[in-house]
Amino acid sequence: MGLRLLCVCILLAIRTGLADAARTSAVALPDGLPYQIGTLTNTLHIWVDPVSGVDAGRTGTVASQPLKTLKAAWSKARLHPSTRILIIPLLLVVPWMGAEVPCCAAVPEWLEYKSGTYKTPIIIEAAAGEIVNVNTFVAVRFCKYLYFVGIRINFLGNADGNHPFHCEGCTGLLMRRVRVRGSPTKTREAVKVNQCKGVYIEQCDFAVSTDNALDAVAWQYGHVIDSKLHDCGFGVYFKGGSAYIIAARNRIFRTGQLGIAAGFDTGFEWMVSPWLRYEAYDIKIINNLIYDINQAAGVSVYGGYNILVAHNTLYRVGASGAPFSIRQGLRSCDDDYPERCSQYHRAGGWGQPGGMPQWAQISIPNRNVFLVNNLVVNPAGYTTANQFNIPEVVPYCHEYSSGPCKPSLGGLSGSIAADAGLVIRGNYIWNAATYLGIDPDPGWETGCRNTNPSCTAALVLARNDINNATQKPVLVSPGDGNFRLKPGSLSGFAKLWAIPKWGAWAGGLNSAAGNSTNSVLTDFTGARRTAHNNAPGAYLQS
Repeated sequence: MGLRLLCVCILLAIRTGLADAARTSAVALPDGLPYQIGTLTNTLHIWVDPVSGVDAGRTGTVASQPLKTLKAAWSKARLHPSTRILIIPLLLVVPWMGAEVPCCAAVPEWLEYKSGTYKTPIIIEAAAGEIVNVNTFVAVRFCKYLYFVGIRINFLGNADGNHPFHCEGCTGLLMRRVRVRGSPTKTREAVKVNQCKGVYIEQCDFAVSTDNALDAVAWQYGHVIDSKLHDCGFGVYFKGGSAYIIAARNRIFRTGQLGIAAGFDTGFEWMVSPWLRYEAYDIKIINNLIYDINQAAGVSVYGGYNILVAHNTLYRVGASGAPFSIRQGLRSCDDDYPERCSQYHRAGGWGQPGGMPQWAQISIPNRNVFLVNNLVVNPAGYTTANQFNIPEVVPYCHEYSSGPCKPSLGGLSGSIAADAGLVIRGNYIWNAATYLGIDPDPGWETGCRNTNPSCTAALVLARNDINNATQKPVLVSPGDGNFRLKPGSLSGFAKLWAIPKWGAWAGGLNSAAGNSTNSVLTDFTGARRTAHNNAPGAYLQS
């Protein structure tokens, strides 16, 4: 069973190392490498044992006299004013307790209003590499530099639809080796991240919900890497003005409606300034394995700016539409906070002011989407209607809108395009769709018309290989989760694109510039991509 102690360590920490010297905040452009916690020293421990611990009359600072509950441990962080607890890290170490032991049942309704710093974080961690089960929901609100390591959160939901893990208004959140499980009928989102900055998700496993494995609204700065998101209605989307996020080396599988998306539709009041225009800014979706997406696209972009979708491998995706969907986003005011919608509207954000009909929805354009160097393999018997789903321009006041819509004060009007600056290049697609999804002829409701300088049917056919019978892709063992290309498969493919940088930032409203570099230097395993050793999809050649 391992150790049964749950340890909360109050730490005054000194961070060392070259990687740490370059970083002073979690709120920084991500590089796709694991988040650096650093070396923590000068620790004061508060131990908690859910079986034999006692809360009353104990401090928990002695291992032989542990506390019993996380609730008590969390409250003890306030009992050290001489050390300025708001900047003192807290380390909670929780061992594997076994399914028969309801570990940490006494969790605060909210873990809230605790502030560490980058150098002195609050860490909730399983002891000595062990794993702990927390058999209730974990809700975090307005905390800074709070890290969860080696925790399993199991919550089957209730009539209120609480999320197994929910973080709101946080800065500097790390989830590493965290597994979250919900209910297939009661859980809406397994993990929900709202209005947060500097969120880093690594080696995690989020699954079982009716909607998303991961739902991110107004999240700026961070990454989702080396994780699994699966067995849910949707996979993951970054929407509502989410920005500066890398999603890399993940497995996204067995979802019903969507694999991964940059953007979607959002209530205006849930966004945060200055990211009030596009649904998603500077999202890089690279080196992911996306498979068994039952109905919709493996990768989608809805109202995104500077979105990179590169070197992903997709298998058995898009049955009811297409492997890729590049569409306009949607925006309404849900009227939970109508005054905030009005404030954002006056500031030049793209959305409706308060007081409008709830379904007065406006369309959000895409600008600059690179869909490049991906590999799609849909096996025999698995077909889609199109290769791409790219609609034509739609009205500012969207056709789904109950309208009318107020004019934008931020320069958005007229016809809204999904394909401005869209580049589709370097992809290999093996998929028995009968229709490209792009048509130059009048009367077809598709984007990438002949007047588009970067994306037309002719350019897409010339710059990509689609069902090229001379070099059919063969994967090693996709049924067993091995999506590598067999040796020699696609060895003659010569259309990979050296991805250029983005141009000058134009996200609007004084939003900070994102990462202009789009190079994908390694593959899913970390092997180096070179001019002489590269391939479409997440893997180099076997």
